[in-house]
Amino acid sequence: MNRNIFIPITTFFTRKGETLDRGKVSAMNARMVDIKNHEDAVDQIRKVLYREHGVKDYEVMSRIANLKRNEEQNRMYDMTFMICGIISLIVGGIVVMNIQLASFNERVREVGTRKAVGASPAQIFGQFLAESILVSVFGGFLGLFVGKVFTDAIASLTRDPAMITPDTIVKALVFAAGTGLVFGMYPAIRASRLNPIEALRTE
Repeated sequence: MNRNIFIPITTFFTRKGETLDRGKVSAMNARMVDIKNHEDAVDQIRKVLYREHGVKDYEVMSRIANLKRNEEQNRMYDMTFMICGIISLIVGGIVVMNIQLASFNERVREVGTRKAVGASPAQIFGQFLAESILVSVFGGFLGLFVGKVFTDAIASLTRDPAMITPDTIVKALVFAAGTGLVFGMYPAIRASRLNPIEALRTE
């Protein structure tokens, strides 16, 4: 707004070398008293312009209607991105669970030895669950780094500023840790319920 200059319309036509009856205006802005009645205001403006022009050589646009359309589109995009994010979390959680199960299968004798020397099921459970959360949080940091690279690349191409806010970083890490917590439960429960005698017999 600091770069706008407002002058009388008669001065504008005079400076362009046009007469007042033949001068043309490219756009006009109208301010509504109450935006709740924007549809009625648009209809009244159309009637006034048609009465003055006699022909429909104009277009009346409502910013309120455009904002509502944009909000609906943004909600659709948000829903699409949320569904994609949920699918990504589920797939990532399954990967973490398989990694922990593979780790458990390779460390059966280790787990059995720990239980044989006095480790409680809760300690084994906590160990595997902590490993699962650490793996997920590490993946969250890696995803943030890749996201930052892509964000900077897209911002440089579109020439629009873009940034990752601290709130987004915290939410990403919380969701990553939550994914590791949920999907790490099954491997941790299997490890905590392992019979030490059968584990020590495993080759």
